[in-house]
Amino acid sequence: MRNAVIGIVVSMCILVTAVIVASIQINDNMRDQVAVVLDTAICSTQRVFYDKQTRPESQEEYLAEFNKNLNVLIGESSRGEDGEKKIQYNVDVYSADCEKGLLDVQLRAKYRNILGQWREVKERKTMIIEVIDA
Repeated sequence: MRNAVIGIVVSMCILVTAVIVASIQINDNMRDQVAVVLDTAICSTQRVFYDKQTRPESQEEYLAEFNKNLNVLIGESSRGEDGEKKIQYNVDVYSADCEKGLLDVQLRAKYRNILGQWREVKERKTMIIEVIDA
């Protein structure tokens, strides 16, 4: 009987450890995914205007280009195998200056962890277009 109790306790410890490690791993993966999505969307937006050598005419056009790029990336990463939306994204725009090529945004992603609880990951990035004359 004593060995059975010890076996159950050890099994429970192993199970709890596995859940904790999986939760940490999911959180790290989500943080990396959010950082990559945000960085790629900002770089794509900046590259559109830099490569064309044109400036956006208004803040709305600048943010519309960013939202278009972000929605493409979010569409690829937010759905699970069954097509159900697994991640909810929210964007906070802190500053956007189309004349200087400044874009300062924060991307927040809410997801369910392995225990079914909602968790949130945030990533904030600021980018400025620089023209280097050689």
